Amino acid sequence: MTGASDREEHLGRQERARAAAAEAGLDGLIVWSQRTWHGDVTYLTAHQASFPQLPDSAAWSEKSSSALVLPVDGEPVLLVDTPFAREQLQVDDVRTEVFLARGVAQAARDRGLDGRRLGLVGSTVLRHSAALELQEQLGPATELVWADGILERLRMVKSPWELERLRRAAAVGVGWMTTMLEAVEPGRTEGDVVGEGLRYLASKGGYASDVIVASGYPARPKSRGVPSWNAERPLATGDLLRIDAFGPVTGGYYTDFARSTVVGGEPTEEQRAVLEAAIGLVETIAAEMRPGTTIGRLHDAGVEFLTANGFPAHGHFEGFWPSFGHSLGLGTERPFVIAGAPEVLEPNMVLTIEIVVGTPEVGGAGFEEMLLVTVDGVEVLSEACKPRWWS
Repeated sequence: MTGASDREEHLGRQERARAAAAEAGLDGLIVWSQRTWHGDVTYLTAHQASFPQLPDSAAWSEKSSSALVLPVDGEPVLLVDTPFAREQLQVDDVRTEVFLARGVAQAARDRGLDGRRLGLVGSTVLRHSAALELQEQLGPATELVWADGILERLRMVKSPWELERLRRAAAVGVGWMTTMLEAVEPGRTEGDVVGEGLRYLASKGGYASDVIVASGYPARPKSRGVPSWNAERPLATGDLLRIDAFGPVTGGYYTDFARSTVVGGEPTEEQRAVLEAAIGLVETIAAEMRPGTTIGRLHDAGVEFLTANGFPAHGHFEGFWPSFGHSLGLGTERPFVIAGAPEVLEPNMVLTIEIVVGTPEVGGAGFEEMLLVTVDGVEVLSEACKPRWWS
């Protein structure tokens, strides 16, 4: 890969986070992440915790977490739960701590941040008990305020360094999805199909956050539990089948898109209608994507397409969410394509646009693309995986 070095990229991000914190009237940031929702710390330092999460009541309940103390003026301190090779991380002062909140408070004191105004980033994973301990350790004169928006904003627009990794993730995702769809045949189970894909993904250095599958006539998911596929029922000719596969590949950057097919490749007229509607919804929204367009407008375009074609305003989401996608980077990120979303598209934003659309009789067909906003439209990062897997 070309362009900025890993260190240059991450130091630049740290400087931009410092500037945003200063503009918000903060003296520094405490950025908290966890093994699964690791994006904020990874974005700034290249670190992702590797230890499994433990119960709240365990003595080491902060295992699987990490944190960055980032002063507006001064060097950052990275707190990790297990030792890491220094050359993997883009911070010079790295400390291994069993009790992370205490270590973070000490690092903040070391940087002269006690008694100051600090932004907390990572509300998705920062336990209430850890936040209370931070406040207790730093004292009542230290003002802790939520500041998730600082990193959310910085992470929305991707750098050339990030785009290289997202392109690589998309390419691996294409191979992953293609491997699964080529494994679809009567007599195999959803688990057999997923298993073929996981073999491919692992060989490319990827990891599956999930593979959501539904099949049958009507096509419905086995359950809302884990795993998200049925490893028991054999597929039958004529089954509608959809696969939504997502997970990190290169440096934690994600692939995430969906395809559908019919087992045996010959859809009925009713199946073809929902298969084409799913593709049409995504293509309609993609046609609206250009710099200056609001995310809310993309949502409205999707509703207009569905209702004009006789479907409910959000298709056939089976209790999912009233959204047509989200930003993508080090995981599922904001903004989400929902009604009234005020965020404005900018070049180098990456979004997935997705839908499960269908009818109670046929079930749901899914389709999703990874889309890069360019100066005059979009580039489909997942384009190499053909949209139609039926005759």
